Amino acid sequence: MSESPKLHLQGVLQSRPESAPKTLLLVLFGAIGDVTRALPLAMRIRKGWPETRISWAIEPKSAGLLERHPAVDRVVVFHRELGFGGYLKFLSELRAERYDVVLDLQRHLKSGFTSWASRGRKRIGFHPKNTKELNWLWNNYRIPKESPGMWKLAHYQRFADVLGIPPSDGFDSGFLFDHGEIHHAEETISKALRGGGFQDEVPSERRVAFIVGASWQSKLWPHDKYLTLAKELWQRYGMVSFLVGGAGESVTASRMINSASGAPVISLVGKTSLRELAALFSRMRMAIGSDSGPMHIAAATGIPAISLWGASDPSRNAPLGSESLVLQSAIGCSPCLRRKCPGLENICMSDIPPDAVLARIQSVLGG
Repeated sequence: MSESPKLHLQGVLQSRPESAPKTLLLVLFGAIGDVTRALPLAMRIRKGWPETRISWAIEPKSAGLLERHPAVDRVVVFHRELGFGGYLKFLSELRAERYDVVLDLQRHLKSGFTSWASRGRKRIGFHPKNTKELNWLWNNYRIPKESPGMWKLAHYQRFADVLGIPPSDGFDSGFLFDHGEIHHAEETISKALRGGGFQDEVPSERRVAFIVGASWQSKLWPHDKYLTLAKELWQRYGMVSFLVGGAGESVTASRMINSASGAPVISLVGKTSLRELAALFSRMRMAIGSDSGPMHIAAATGIPAISLWGASDPSRNAPLGSESLVLQSAIGCSPCLRRKCPGLENICMSDIPPDAVLARIQSVLGG
């Protein structure tokens, strides 16, 4: 096995730590998808250093992912809505514990300052060329420079590499659900089926999750294409389509159900916490949707995730374990990395036809 990459301190090579630290802090406030993709790093640290106490600084929107997570001992939440006073309270809580190692996974000014303010002895961040807003100034160590297009999940793993933690077999996100959580997920699905007028039980191998929302308007696949796909899945395979997403997609889900014909389309939108959503995904045969936090959660539970790409870049953001199921638009301006399409009505996402998605589905089902 090749030697692990070494840390840099002000441009000088330093030896990696020889023993496990007593305490370690992960700083990643970030989006749901980013936090999900950092979970395998936390699991690798837990397996390599089982006695280390691991804390995580995070914001409320993603904190549910860390609920009952086997790699995280302490969650410190920054409530952005409380403003500067809330940030000072957050720092006070954070500094109640002294950290031997801090890993700044966010790249921005806020995470860099938080890393510094934590008073951690060894504060490790990304290389300056891979950061924004002078983030690197606040950390006394950095990992080596990587290509801007590097797969983000693998980029996070570089922190464990420089710490000398042995790699695991594959990437483990740590999502494990007990009998009660699985039972609750099944009850949620059954209740939604009954509410949608569907009387029969539907086994997990005949359930498909449609992830209908995304944080960028430019990432959305047209809703009529989802409905065309739902009809084909029902007629060809007897598969029932479940709409999933946050409460903000409730109106969209209602419109889609009202427009559906020839196939059952059931809404689970806004009916779960993040951890409950992960358990729900584990009871599905597959998930289909554009680049989003729920897409990464679905993949992290181990189900096939067929992802649709236009404005964003799958080479950096493809979901774990489903890289071969990516469908990227052939339109020349993709990926443009714009949150809103500049007057072209999401032409890149509209360019992805349901037939192409069906071909990916057939590859999952075995022909």
